[in-house]
Amino acid sequence: MSKLLLSELERREIHAAVQAAESRINAEIVPIFARASAAYESVYWRGGFIAAAIAGLVLTLAHRAVDVVIFMPPWLWLMICLTSGLAGAWLVGAAPAFRRLLAGRETMYRSVYRAARVHFVDHDVTHTTQRTGIMIYVSFFERRAIILCDCGIEELVPAQKWQEIVDALAAGIRAGDVCTSVCTAIAACAALVEASGIRNTADDDNELGDEPRGEP
Repeated sequence: MSKLLLSELERREIHAAVQAAESRINAEIVPIFARASAAYESVYWRGGFIAAAIAGLVLTLAHRAVDVVIFMPPWLWLMICLTSGLAGAWLVGAAPAFRRLLAGRETMYRSVYRAARVHFVDHDVTHTTQRTGIMIYVSFFERRAIILCDCGIEELVPAQKWQEIVDALAAGIRAGDVCTSVCTAIAACAALVEASGIRNTADDDNELGDEPRGEP
């Protein structure tokens, strides 16, 4: 069984943070969590190729330095390279840091952004009466976050303000303090919206719920 992204206590804390934030503003905040935003299949091929290439280079250098390598049958050279390639692919699968390195920062950013746009629609963040939905999307593998707002809020709050919250949230994720960072980001989003004039009203309905969403 795979490890939970968030403990039950962390989910309750985030739930409470959303409730507290929405009690101040006429908006819906939806936190969504994902293990990863893409499969990144190509990194396994890259890892295997790099390991096989290293093995081939070592054998070539050994061929010049050690006479016994000259008499190795060709199939043994091939098996060593293939085995090294498989080991490299396995290492990439076992080490998230290697996968992130081979995937590349730009590729991961595009994957997180695309996934966030899909979740924004799939979780009905655009389906609020005043078009005041806010999604906080956290992708654990990439250690990145995206905040997307519906048009009712986007036109009132400068994009730079949201980016400041995203940067602080991403730093907290990389430091391993996901729950506190998300709760802080939720409160910061509420403060921005409140400052823009979208405050809670007596007839404000809880249209999208307050629970964190995504993978368990």
